[in-house]
Amino acid sequence: MSLVGLATLIAGCATLAGDPHADLDILETAMTSRAEDLQPQADGGVARAQLALAVVYKYGLNGTSKNLPASFRLRQKATAQRGYTPITQYIAGLNGAPGRTAIINIARFDLTEPQASRVFFCAEALEKGQMTASGFSACGSEQRFRDLHPRWLAISPSAKRPDFKPKPARKPTIA
Repeated sequence: MSLVGLATLIAGCATLAGDPHADLDILETAMTSRAEDLQPQADGGVARAQLALAVVYKYGLNGTSKNLPASFRLRQKATAQRGYTPITQYIAGLNGAPGRTAIINIARFDLTEPQASRVFFCAEALEKGQMTASGFSACGSEQRFRDLHPRWLAISPSAKRPDFKPKPARKPTIA
């Protein structure tokens, strides 16, 4: 086998890992959409709209009043099972017996709970103004956090504004 053939084989087998924080586009949707605009899609069963609306209701974004029970219900609907995908599995026969096939139903989800958790972890970090490694990690990177945070401050009524003022030094006390 030539070196070019080996390189082609290896390149064909290589896969690129996707961005684990790609689902944060749902957070972008929540930040840029009004509840009235998301409601028809959420009622129609669109999981991404349901989760975006859950974020809007949890944090009261864009002038929407907070509604924690509705947020919880929408998050559950967004991560609910959406039916089954049947797959066929072949089971080889033993000792001359013929093989057989079995149909296995695999649960199908539009959004999984870990995906929803990533969206809510980033939203929580933005809400608390966590300009720390944990806040940056929740949103995927420091740059993404710094891009989202000013916009979050503009639409969230209860977001914590980071305090960048240096704290005065304490005077030593003599007991």
